[in-house]
Parts: sequence; C-alpha cells; structure tokens
Amino acid sequence: MTDQMIQRATVLLQQRKFKEAEVILGRLITENPHNIDVMALYAESLLQQDKYDKAMEVVNNAIGLFPDVPHFFYQRARLRIYENRQYDEAEKDLQQAITLNPQEADYFALYALIKIDRKQFQQALELAETGLEADPENIQALNARSTALLKLGRTAESFNSIDGAFRHDPHNAYTHANHGWGLLEKGSAREALQHFTEALRIDPNMELAQAGMAEALKARYFIYRIFMKFYFWMGNLTAKYQWGVIIGLYLISKILQGVARTYPSTEPYVLPVIILLVAFAFSTWIISPLSNLFLRLNKYGRHLLDRNEALSSNFVGISLLLAAAGGVGALVTGNAGWVLLLFYGLTMMMPLGAMFSPRRKRQVLVIYTAALAAAGAVAIALAFSGGSPWNIFSIVYAGGLLLFQWVANAIMIKQNNR
Repeated sequence: MTDQMIQRATVLLQQRKFKEAEVILGRLITENPHNIDVMALYAESLLQQDKYDKAMEVVNNAIGLFPDVPHFFYQRARLRIYENRQYDEAEKDLQQAITLNPQEADYFALYALIKIDRKQFQQALELAETGLEADPENIQALNARSTALLKLGRTAESFNSIDGAFRHDPHNAYTHANHGWGLLEKGSAREALQHFTEALRIDPNMELAQAGMAEALKARYFIYRIFMKFYFWMGNLTAKYQWGVIIGLYLISKILQGVARTYPSTEPYVLPVIILLVAFAFSTWIISPLSNLFLRLNKYGRHLLDRNEALSSNFVGISLLLAAAGGVGALVTGNAGWVLLLFYGLTMMMPLGAMFSPRRKRQVLVIYTAALAAAGAVAIALAFSGGSPWNIFSIVYAGGLLLFQWVANAIMIKQNNR
C-alpha cells in the first residue's frame, strides 16, 4: 500500500500537482517517519510550493538520520538558494553531495548555476562540463553550459549547447526560457519572445519565462533596447568593476565640469557631453518602471508584472503627471513653486522606480523614498506659500536625492554579487 501511494505521489509531482502530492506524502511521513523516499518526495512537494521553512525542517531531519544520502544535501542546497540566496552554505552542501556521489550530473549543474549567479563563469563552465561527462543528456547541465559560454563571449558554442538541450528534450520549459534570455542578451528580442511564449505554454506559472516575456515586450522600444544592452553588460561584471563604472562616470562628469569652468571656450563642446551623461544615468533609474507603465497598457503585458512592478509603475506615472503639471504651471505663471514641482516630479521618478528593486533590505529604500517624498512636498508647500524655493527642505531633498543613488547602488551591487 505504501509503495502504491509513493508512486501516486510521484506521478502528482510530475504533473505539478504539488498540493495533492503534499497531502498524500504528509500522511505517509506520519506513518513512516524514517522512510527515505517519502522524506525526499515530501520535501520536494513543499519546496515546489515555496514552503521553505517546513521543507528545510524535513531535509535537516533527513540529513540527521541519513548523513550519507547525497540527495538531501542537494535538496538543502536548493532551499538555501531559493529562500535567501545563501550561496556559501549551498556550495558546501553541494560539495558534500558530490563527495558522496560524484556521478550525479544534477549536483554539478546546480553548482554551475550558482557560479553563474556569482559571475564566476569559467568555473561554472567547468562544473557544467563535468556534469555532462557523467550524463551527456542532462538538461540542467546543458543549459548551465550554454549560459556560461554566452557570458564568456563564446556565443556560437553557447547556442550549439542549447541546441543539444532541445534535441534531448524539445518541450522543456526551462530550456525555452533560458534560451529566450540568451537571445535577449544577444539582442534578438523577437526570437526570444517566441521561446518565452513556448515556455509559458508548457508551464504557465514559470516566473523566469514571465519575466523574460515582459522584458522582450519592452524591448520593442528602441531606447529600452539600449538600456537592456547596458543592463546585461553591467550585470556580467563583478562588484568591483560595477563600482568602477559608476565612479568612473561620476568622475568623468566632474572633470568635464571643471574643464568647462577653467576654459569657458570649451563649454559649447563639453556641456552636451555632460548633459548626455546625466541623462543616461537618470534614464537607467526610470526606464524600467516607465516601460512597465507602457506595458500595463498592453492587454497581455499587464499580466506579466508582479505587484511591486505594477505599484512602482503607478508611482512613477503619478510623479510624471506632477512634473507635467509643474511644467505647465511654470510656463503660465513663472511661480517658483511650479518650477520646484516640475523638478520634484522628474526627480522623484528615480527613487520611486528603484525602491522595490532589491530583494533584500528593500525596506531601507522604501523608507528612504518616503522620507524624500515628504521633504520635497514640504519644500514645494513652502515655495507656494511665498517662501524661497531654496529652503531647508529643498536642500535636504536635493542632498538626499544625490545620496540615494549611492545607497541604492550599494544595496543592489551587494545583492547581485553574493
């Protein structure tokens, strides 16, 4: 009877009916608390429903009872990644799993994907290829190899690898989604859209494909395609190089400003470059939420945004309306309050667009943005009441806005380079 129920639960997991599988396995684990197969399947059913705490409890208990079973270390590594990106601990678990069973390709594939997230692309490639030596048809390892090769600039080899994955399993949702992201990075948004569509046909709830679909739809706009190229380029850099680019752009603008002040004759040539640098830096903060705002007008695209993306685009849209009102008011009346409202509306798009971006320490940016909004609102109220537009609140707002860029960049770079 137990074997039949295990088989039934296994089929349900394969059919992605995780809740139904959990019910059966929960009953089985009560009756057979030390059954290895039941513990592994039960943890999997919980993991697939994002019930990470409960799944971790099951896996830790299993490791305590069966420390020589590599699969439980593999499951714990996945939990550490999915829940809060504990890469160091996940790598230790995978090293233990590989020590216990060096012939399991899935362990090497997951290890390679961690290395890709940590931007250690050469190590990722070596791990993926080691996994493929154990199982040349392992889909995860083929996908990891393809991504690592793409990040290393070996595009032709990357697409050959993904072709191999399609030959072994042409209806794998993850392969379609992964290939879609590779095509986006290459600049082939239209072809990427086809693969994201196919991935969502196979698995309608796949978040990787949903996010890719949203990016592919936004890539219809030329300006967003330019931003996307910069995003991918920056994303492939490690933390120290990302900071190098940010600080380098800042120093270049400061040097150019100094040149213009020292040699006034150069100002007509230098000023456009400074304006372009400032506009580019500003656009990198607002282009994603602005494009989300346009995406919401698409009857399909609006379903691809999560709650935070939709909320952020709403706030940015309101900020843009305030800027438009300030511009019209300034032209009609010339009142300093309207000018300040124009500045406020334009600049608040930056923190409003970025405040939900981090997965960790998100509340820091949300609180910071709320404080900026309050300071700016008081400054505008004082300006409209007859006071100077350069009051203490407008000064605090301007200073806080400059500091926000460094705080947000620090949080995002740390998050993406764990």
